[in-house]
Amino acid sequence: MPLLIFTSAFLIRIIVQYYMGCFISPETWEYEKAVNNFFAGRGLVFDIYGTTYNSLLTPLYPILCILTYALSGHSFFVMAVIASIISSLICVVIFFLGRDLFGAKVGFLAGVLTILHPGLVIYTSKFHPLVLDSLLFCVVIRMLIKTRKKPDCLNQLKLGLIFGLTMLSRSTILLFLPVSWLWLKRKSSSFFIIFIFTSIIVLTPWLVRNYIIHKKLLIVSSSANVFWRGNNPLATGTSLGPSGKPMLEEAGDIMSLIYGKTEIEQNRIFIDASLRFIKNNPSKFIKLTLKKLYYFWWFSPDSGSEYKKEWLVIYRAFYSLALLFAISGFFGFRNLEPPIRYDIAIVLLLMLTISLAQSLFYVEIRHRWAIEPLMLIFTAKGLVYAGEKIKEKFPRTRLI
Repeated sequence: MPLLIFTSAFLIRIIVQYYMGCFISPETWEYEKAVNNFFAGRGLVFDIYGTTYNSLLTPLYPILCILTYALSGHSFFVMAVIASIISSLICVVIFFLGRDLFGAKVGFLAGVLTILHPGLVIYTSKFHPLVLDSLLFCVVIRMLIKTRKKPDCLNQLKLGLIFGLTMLSRSTILLFLPVSWLWLKRKSSSFFIIFIFTSIIVLTPWLVRNYIIHKKLLIVSSSANVFWRGNNPLATGTSLGPSGKPMLEEAGDIMSLIYGKTEIEQNRIFIDASLRFIKNNPSKFIKLTLKKLYYFWWFSPDSGSEYKKEWLVIYRAFYSLALLFAISGFFGFRNLEPPIRYDIAIVLLLMLTISLAQSLFYVEIRHRWAIEPLMLIFTAKGLVYAGEKIKEKFPRTRLI
């Protein structure tokens, strides 16, 4: 079954990548420019806002690109295949999680829904770390559940390794670190120091590198501009301003303050401006954060503005039904044994933690896609639960 799920997902993603032309001319982001700078001998840097940023990007995805290009002669085709493998592995991990939580039927259906997820399929064709982030989130959950059941040194090492790698890819997972530690501690006499220590060890080389460059401790990246975009007088909850232009284009005052200054100076200006806004407008900050949380789990006015309208229609229909059945799936939890309910809790806690962490910054539809595969487990449970209820009411009905 896992092989069938992986193969089906891989074929669909390869076909879409071919159709999108990413084997020859893929859509690239700032990560590709940073990687090109690395091969040009400048290091993993990115030029923006009139200066050179050494620590703007989290490093895991660029490092993956560097290794792939170095071994393949900068082949976009090979990079696309690796993206398809990563995206297909998400479907397999979701299958295992769904099976372990709710049984084989739910696991298979959750895997199929993940295979067909429009956002994950499309983003596999972009050279962007979203599918890598999603895979890491899913593996973190699987390792947490395995470590709780068997908290030996090996499982703690594996959990710490995957947690550390996830922090090097998506920094919003940092908020989940103490949550997961408390979740593990509640049901075990183990202290789980190996897990925490390993996570920090994995993160340390990047922290040391940043300190050597900046003579200042940076937690993962110097991305205070992302925090500012979601917390300023013009903030809408997305990366766009009130008129629909990018936030930095609308807020010209801060551009005049930052332009030409160093990375650390710009970072400090963005942080100070954001904190000043929050201090002077606490109620607006709370309302804005709640608004972003709503956008995270539903749609903002800007959702899908960069895509074809028919694509957004397809995804809206997919997500609306997925969310509806995920909510209905909760009605079937009452008959589950306490250990399973405890495992379900950590899945929900990660989804809640990531959505809250992202709501402190700004929200775009892709931010939800990183954890949406976990939601599809509950969607599958809701579909199976609905099917069982229909079968109880209409015993002769044959459901496929």
